[in-house]
Amino acid sequence: MGIFMSNTIQRIKVPLYQTQLDRVADSIIKGALVHGEDLTLLENQLKKEFNRKYAVLTANGFSAIFLTLMALNPKKKEVILPAISTCFSMVNAVKMAGYKITFADVDIDSMSLNTLEENSSIVLAPNHFGKIASFNQKVERQFTIEDSCQAFFSSKSIKNSTQVTILSFYPSKLINGIDGGVILTDNPEIYHRAKSMVYYSEQECFEERGAFNMRLNNINASFTLATMEHMDEIEKRLTDIYQQITERLKYKKIKFLEMEGDEVASKLLLQFSTKEERDDAFNHFKEKGIEVSLELRFIAPREEQDGYINAKRLVDTTLSLPFHPLLTNDEIFMIIEEIKDL
Repeated sequence: MGIFMSNTIQRIKVPLYQTQLDRVADSIIKGALVHGEDLTLLENQLKKEFNRKYAVLTANGFSAIFLTLMALNPKKKEVILPAISTCFSMVNAVKMAGYKITFADVDIDSMSLNTLEENSSIVLAPNHFGKIASFNQKVERQFTIEDSCQAFFSSKSIKNSTQVTILSFYPSKLINGIDGGVILTDNPEIYHRAKSMVYYSEQECFEERGAFNMRLNNINASFTLATMEHMDEIEKRLTDIYQQITERLKYKKIKFLEMEGDEVASKLLLQFSTKEERDDAFNHFKEKGIEVSLELRFIAPREEQDGYINAKRLVDTTLSLPFHPLLTNDEIFMIIEEIKDL
């Protein structure tokens, strides 16, 4: 792993491995920039790791959500989303696919969707920060898309009843492909429809239904495969860091997003009693050169936000600490020392 030197403890750092450079260089030498064998190798490895029958590689996480929705033929074109998330990717994908959006409040403990009244809507439930959403752990009648862009390791280990799992390989994710995404499913109809729309390489004549240019390039597959060679060490390092920092948080009785069982945190979120306490902690860490972030934001319209009590509480009272596999032992010690002073 390479380490970027800075006086600030950075919230996110992206590991660079020699294996990534070697594999990408090999694809470049072969001229396999767009098409190549690593695309098939990556599909097969993801299907194996996540125990899914089918995989459709896409340009990014947004494309994976969009193409899944385009591949469906639901009776009710409505998607239920949590009122808060970390970005607007889900909202934009749903809107561009032509679906109506209905927002719902979230569960405090998982920071995502919990249970909903039974209906025929499609549910898109993100596994925020490595925590498997309560909704994704239950057998529901709704068609459920599991957004695991922030929960690669947790979703790989914890099997559930969701019909589709979405992943992202953006650099800030634990498995980096420079960019990219994937649709994982056991449903052959969704697979074949999404596969036929992801790119128009096999189109030979005019078709009423259009296809897109949302495929993953071989060079990205090469980079992703090389990153996946380091899955065990990334997971182990994150687990070690999580245990060290949360031990101090527990001692100080500071609430945080707790991982359970085989869940692996992708970010470390602290939750305070009030917005004022959160803001004081934010300023404290910032003054000490420790980057923190307000991860959660409303993705629901402004006029609806007061109706989502749990969501508003989480937006107002949470922050995230630096959390990545490149944190040094000295940096971990500094973070723990500053937690002591809260």
